[in-house]
Amino acid sequence: MDYQPPPFFSRGPAPLARLGFFLCLAVLLMVLDARFRYAESLRQVIALLAYPLQRVALAPGELFGAAAGFFTTQVSLKQENEQLKAKQLQAANELLTVQALRSENAQLRRLLEARERVPRESTLAEILYQGRDPFSRKVIIDKGRQQGIQPGQAVID
Repeated sequence: MDYQPPPFFSRGPAPLARLGFFLCLAVLLMVLDARFRYAESLRQVIALLAYPLQRVALAPGELFGAAAGFFTTQVSLKQENEQLKAKQLQAANELLTVQALRSENAQLRRLLEARERVPRESTLAEILYQGRDPFSRKVIIDKGRQQGIQPGQAVID
């Protein structure tokens, strides 16, 4: 048995010649594919086979993004919860103040023998047109008889 070590310098075309050959081949295949759509089914098959590998490769990044989003959401929810608790305490304080004022008003009315005011119904309307004469005090509004508005009713600006 004759043993020969592998040749140190390989025989064959020069590297630049190989590069030129494969470059021309690649350009030719791209032109043919663009013109005649030869490789479309091949690309679809390769994409179908490569999709599970893509999903596996992208899974750690998606998992990290989901975890980061979860913790970011948790932090923002805690901050919002603290803000809402502070608002609730403020509203409770205001409610106590209002209740104290109501009871004080009721007590003063009893002492003065005054009757309680009946709240009047009010309607919000928009001024559509105002007369040219500033002394006429007439305006046209966007409400009418169907909304319960009658001519001569008082208007607050």
